[in-house]
Amino acid sequence: MNSKWNVQEIFASDNVLEREIGKYRTLIIDFYDRCNHIEIYDCKKIYNQLIIYEDITEFLYRVKLYITIKSYSTDTTIENRTKRIVDEFCNCYKSKIEFFPLQISKHEEIKKVLDDRSLLNYRMYLANIFNEKRYFMNQSSEEIYKLKETTGYQALQQMYLDIFELASFKFKEYGAISYNQLLGLLNCNDDTIRKKASKTLGLFLKSNNDLFTSLFNYTVQDLYIDKELRGYQSIYDGVFRENEINFNDLNVLKRNIKSNCGIFQYHYRMRAKRESSAYIEGINFTSDFQRHIDFEKALNIIIKAVGKVSSNYSNQVLKLVKEQHIDFECKPGKQAGSICFAATPKIMPYIFVNYNGSINDLFTLAHEVGHAIHFMNLASTNSFLNFIPSNLYAEIIAVFFETLVCIEYLSDEKYSQDAILEVSDNIIGKLFRQAMNALFEISAREREGYADKIEIEDSWLELRKDFYGDTVRFYPYEKNNYWSIPHFICEPLLTALYSLSQMIALNLLEKKDKRNFFLCFDKFIRIGSNESFRDFLSSNFDVSMDSDAMWENAFKILKELISKAEDKNS
Repeated sequence: MNSKWNVQEIFASDNVLEREIGKYRTLIIDFYDRCNHIEIYDCKKIYNQLIIYEDITEFLYRVKLYITIKSYSTDTTIENRTKRIVDEFCNCYKSKIEFFPLQISKHEEIKKVLDDRSLLNYRMYLANIFNEKRYFMNQSSEEIYKLKETTGYQALQQMYLDIFELASFKFKEYGAISYNQLLGLLNCNDDTIRKKASKTLGLFLKSNNDLFTSLFNYTVQDLYIDKELRGYQSIYDGVFRENEINFNDLNVLKRNIKSNCGIFQYHYRMRAKRESSAYIEGINFTSDFQRHIDFEKALNIIIKAVGKVSSNYSNQVLKLVKEQHIDFECKPGKQAGSICFAATPKIMPYIFVNYNGSINDLFTLAHEVGHAIHFMNLASTNSFLNFIPSNLYAEIIAVFFETLVCIEYLSDEKYSQDAILEVSDNIIGKLFRQAMNALFEISAREREGYADKIEIEDSWLELRKDFYGDTVRFYPYEKNNYWSIPHFICEPLLTALYSLSQMIALNLLEKKDKRNFFLCFDKFIRIGSNESFRDFLSSNFDVSMDSDAMWENAFKILKELISKAEDKNS
């Protein structure tokens, strides 16, 4: 099966990209010169502005998608001249129309036009602008703020990522390898290689501990500057508003997760018993399942699972494959990780994974396919400005499909003990390990950017002991492994969103046999940002993020699954 991306639908060539950029650059300058801002709130004028703004911004995202996909490839290069033209275009956009004109004019007048029928498709977008007024500064301040982001927080994030990107390690068996190749060796079938790779990673993180601690503190200080500038109540206000969560949700998560760590530890005791051991050893305790599933079989499991929800979903997966929108092969120089690229409603999503045939690879592929199905359905009902979902809304859908695939995999493997433990390990990873990560990052940020490396390290070791107890024996060189998790520096609270999404997905799946569930779910994955996904969950599925009962129900489902593995053992 050919896994080379088909990028022709974005731009036929770099030359076509350059010509289009020239046309849109002229459009941006004309937009800015003639319509710098709207003084009189005339609905027709706003509508015309929105159409132009949407067209220009959607084109910008197309450019970014094209460049991103080309950079992820290993057999395609972008000329320096093209890179320069793209950078100039992005800077032109940022300096001229980074913000829709309504954001730099009389916000109090926006309410008067929200009910106009001509603006119906943009109602939620305009309402969000109105609701964010208290966080918005004047135009010149916003421009300075964006410059600060580029030279401050984003630069620190890039420095962190560059340290890993530029790292090189010497292995007798392989010669010089990159960080991404080192991560690949953590899943190697050879125990000796895995342990060596694990130790190499631990020593690398330890040697960079001072630098990573400084970068973390600087990014936290940057968040506190943002808090003061925008009048936020906390450094997480932006994440809270986007994802419809609050501190109460996090407190409910913390309370329930910490009081149910026994389930977490019980799972690992089961894993250790499978290996006839009293505990699991070392960092690679997540990598001891060696079953191989080829890509075609994995795809069939996914298609069968999503098809049980709707034949439309299975057809969409087949379309992704047929039109070469999945790059799955592991190739020399290819970046590690996985992602689903979705830029605009007009372009089908692209999936990037490194598929080696492991159980984790199957579940990762299912997760990214879940994102792709979500985006394809959002595209059918939303304009560009309402198309991109919040992180939590997106993760709920992806984890729901991933968990559906877990169930299908269990059926395919006839609920063998290994299959049950593989699936429960995947669910526990998001429900508990990601919650542990979230509690750690919140604790470290509470020092407002002045935590020293010993404080951070002690906080991590204490949490790790609380969660794992004596079920996993960690090696001394693993005590700084939190620095390998990029979300702490690059994406605050994303770890908490993973845990929340798994809890919600389990509760949704328990209701899947109820009347009209799939009709409601099909509507759920199409609402985009035109509706509150939190309200939809509550009113249509009776699922709430701040409910102890929802958490307890998720734990009940998980305990029942693990107990089946114990029954198989006995």
